[in-house]
Amino acid sequence: EELSGWHQKRYNSYELVYQRQEGLIVPESALIMDENHMFSVYRIDVNGYALRTPVQVLARDEHIAVLGTGPVSVVPADPEGEVMQIPTIRQFDEVVENPESIVEGQRVR
Repeated sequence: EELSGWHQKRYNSYELVYQRQEGLIVPESALIMDENHMFSVYRIDVNGYALRTPVQVLARDEHIAVLGTGPVSVVPADPEGEVMQIPTIRQFDEVVENPESIVEGQRVR
């Protein structure tokens, strides 16, 4: 895009990209935060049921969230317990965009 005449304008609009992340993009409204400040989403399984699935949020703003694609590490409440690796959402998984009225196991499709 050519910027000819830019010096004659009084105001110019620019978008500054200060962070670059690679992952899965979902609507920010799909995120659910639990009491331990862990994020999850409701993933729709092949039978149409909503399953709460933990996710790793790499970046987010008021519209979208970028999620990691690898397993999520869950630290147990017991200090002696082992850190568990839980599978997360994958590319082409469907997520519930507005989970406020959804409960786990509810048929949504």
